[in-house]
Amino acid sequence: LNEMKKEMLSYEKLLPGQKDFPELLDGLASVAKNSGVTIQAIIPGKLSAVGPRKGESDFLKAMPVVISAKSGYHELGRFISDLESANRFISLENLSLKYDKRTPRLHDIRIVLKTYVSTED
Repeated sequence: LNEMKKEMLSYEKLLPGQKDFPELLDGLASVAKNSGVTIQAIIPGKLSAVGPRKGESDFLKAMPVVISAKSGYHELGRFISDLESANRFISLENLSLKYDKRTPRLHDIRIVLKTYVSTED
């Protein structure tokens, strides 16, 4: 039982509470900066239920986050790799790259991430 409690506590640390969400957004910006990705906007979406049935998972909500950025191909790869190794539950839902002829080595990037938020603050 003690081992299960320890494991649950470790998982809880991976889920920011709603009040901790600004810290998560700052963390995304920091990971981007360290990867060489220039963030232009981070837009959090609306919280939504995780379970298929209403009330099934009231303590956990999914939140999409849209990131608009400028990045080279290799920097983008480093950013995604760093997100994968972060201490949060984050999934990459959608990614688009658009060539910009004004800056041939920097592409317009749009990433849609999904993260999970604990509602038990």
